[in-house]
Amino acid sequence: MLRSLVGSEMCIRDRFDSLAKELALTQPADPAAWLAAKFGGSAAAPSQFGTDMLRTGYRSHSCGELRESHIGQQVSLSGWVQAVRDKKHFCFVDLRDRYGITQCVCDNSDSAAAKALYQLSTTFGREWVIQVEGVVRERSNKNLERATGGIEVVPTKLTVLNESLTPPFKIEDETDAGYDARLQYRYLDLRRNPVKEALLLRNRVTIAVREILNGLQFCEVETPYLIKSTPEGARDFVVPCREQQGKFYALPQSPQTFKQLIMVGGMDRYFQIVKCFRDEGTVIAQNRQPEFTQIDCEMSFVKQEDVLNTFEAMMHNVFLKVQGVDLPRPFLRMPFDVALRDYGIDKPDLRFDMKLQDLTTDIQNKAANPFPALDKAEAIIGVCVERPDSMDKAVWEKGFYDKKNLDKLAQIEFVEELFLLAKKKEVGSILVWVKVVDKAAGKFETPVKKNFSAEQLAAWADKFNAPDGSVMVLVAGPNVHLETRMCVGKLRHAFGSQLGLRSNGFAAVWVYDFPLLEWDEDEGRCIAMHHPFTSCKAASQETFMTCDPGGDPSVLEAIRANAYDMVINGQEVGGGSIRITDSDTQRRMFELLGMTPEEYTAQFGFIMEAFKNGAPPHGGLAFGLDRLCTLLGAPQTDPATGELLCGIPQQLDVATGATIRDYIAFPKTKGGGDAMIKTPCHLAPAQLDELKLAVTCEIIQEVGAGADAEGSMESAVSLIAAGRLAEIKSGLEALAKKAPPNPRGKPTDEQKAALQTHAQERGEFEATLTKEEMAACEELELYVRSVKVDKKKKGKKGK
Repeated sequence: MLRSLVGSEMCIRDRFDSLAKELALTQPADPAAWLAAKFGGSAAAPSQFGTDMLRTGYRSHSCGELRESHIGQQVSLSGWVQAVRDKKHFCFVDLRDRYGITQCVCDNSDSAAAKALYQLSTTFGREWVIQVEGVVRERSNKNLERATGGIEVVPTKLTVLNESLTPPFKIEDETDAGYDARLQYRYLDLRRNPVKEALLLRNRVTIAVREILNGLQFCEVETPYLIKSTPEGARDFVVPCREQQGKFYALPQSPQTFKQLIMVGGMDRYFQIVKCFRDEGTVIAQNRQPEFTQIDCEMSFVKQEDVLNTFEAMMHNVFLKVQGVDLPRPFLRMPFDVALRDYGIDKPDLRFDMKLQDLTTDIQNKAANPFPALDKAEAIIGVCVERPDSMDKAVWEKGFYDKKNLDKLAQIEFVEELFLLAKKKEVGSILVWVKVVDKAAGKFETPVKKNFSAEQLAAWADKFNAPDGSVMVLVAGPNVHLETRMCVGKLRHAFGSQLGLRSNGFAAVWVYDFPLLEWDEDEGRCIAMHHPFTSCKAASQETFMTCDPGGDPSVLEAIRANAYDMVINGQEVGGGSIRITDSDTQRRMFELLGMTPEEYTAQFGFIMEAFKNGAPPHGGLAFGLDRLCTLLGAPQTDPATGELLCGIPQQLDVATGATIRDYIAFPKTKGGGDAMIKTPCHLAPAQLDELKLAVTCEIIQEVGAGADAEGSMESAVSLIAAGRLAEIKSGLEALAKKAPPNPRGKPTDEQKAALQTHAQERGEFEATLTKEEMAACEELELYVRSVKVDKKKKGKKGK
């Protein structure tokens, strides 16, 4: 009997394991109905989100839950005061929590209890935390823009749970605060819908990833944060070890070696949603953060196609689960060489065409007069830009097509960098544009019209298949390491963004067969394009093992890697490789990177030793969670109606557009600091003594932890508490509104008296301010007498 029960239990377990795998792979729209069908039944009605789930001692419902079906019910709500509108006969209080906003109405009636509630409600300030107990009733004037707009709550009891200082900016979808202020008071910024929705989307992504990978038998394993420093790659963040003086840990740039050791350990399939750290200096400004999150994955006994198929299915299901977007499968496969040839970049955006063309042989030494900028260039690469069908002709002609704007293309930062490199290498460089006015009639507009005939320009247009009204943009420069081609690839993306070709839809592609090594101009040598643990293709194995590490860079760059990147909408979402699994090959890789035996043994001896103990073939990849969220959160609209289909409708960072920091709860500033907790900071002398560390550089007086290239608040402002600063602003704004108009001509006695009275009021108010508060007012150019605004100069500066 016992044997029978055990056998039944194992059979049931096997059945459920099989169903779990199938469910993870198929990802049905209605999992409950799918499972019911497997067992020959029907799915029960899904439970309703609401009362039972969110009920606590402070609330019976959330502020986004009540509907007309709740009319007449006694309810309890808790949240923040969004707004108070006193209409004398009524006082409206908008109560907000994470789930929505509910309007509460206090009647100023003859009832003493009702009048007391009305009077209390008029004292509420913005962001006070209150509890409302009352009855739900139908609204006479419904708000169709709000989910709870059909009802309102008439309070029977109001309780102030906590008061709040006047917030330094509006807690609304479109706030009046700059990004520096939002970071300084990030806990207030988190209450705004765009930020809240970004974090909720991130949460949905991580839940979906864990569900899918767990269903595919991946095991989530944590790896250490205190590891060994390795010089290859970006700079490490280091941590001193107090117990072993003079030694340091490093924070991991990725768990690369540990996940490979987990494969050597026989875990077969591993994943981890892990924090990584890279000291990238000023690169932080380029949509990066010094600490970021990866979805890190590794698999044993796999080849490249196994990895691609597994994670293509995962990404397809993440998009489907999180945003209801059905990414077309299979994803396009594109070799690195084809990507560079056609798009000039290893992460092409395939939502628009605009392929590159090489015109080097068509142009060089064919000008009417010697043209060194073109003739001495190593390559001449171009693209043809056409007006999108959706763009109005007037917008096109005044925008991209305008001569002044075309001339400014040479001033783009990465184009100027290419020209500087050309000067250093003593090769020709120039950016040339050609308008195709009427190809059949031989009409073209270009700065080089005197150097090239209409027939020659028409031949260029034929190569691009350029229609009338389009613009050919050509760049000449150094290209031994594909520098000019990559520059034009960046231009292509910039043109796509400018013309609105990158604002809708999704296009996914696998880019593979990357070079194992790439030339680094600053280092003057080849470095690993991905990392030193990437294996090479079988076709490149002989070159890999026999080439001279200090020889011709083109030979090293020709070695192809078992590496691949998943690219969506021109962004690298994830990348990985099939790994090296034997110590001899790993040793050879280190030699090609210029490392001595002593260096690679000291830094990576542990993993080379592990490879001698039965390492299985394995590979994997890592996805950037933060960047993936920016893709999933990008607003997608119906081209015909403009209706939002998915994504977050509000632009989070008005200055730069959405960036990965919009999807991080507490991001760092461009300078790598935290404006809220004031870090990085100096250590106390006692801490330095304990760690046996000394600061040898000059310590500069700190000027507000938020200060960086974003133009953040200076020291005087940062010294004033948010609430106090808001009070001062409010008082000065009130004074400014009371200011009498400046008299024209000689003032009358009455006007003099009004001006004197106002000056006295300003003086009395300023007398209440401390020296630091006055300095803050001056920095912010508030309404204090020491601030002199020269309107004429301001006007001239803006021209």
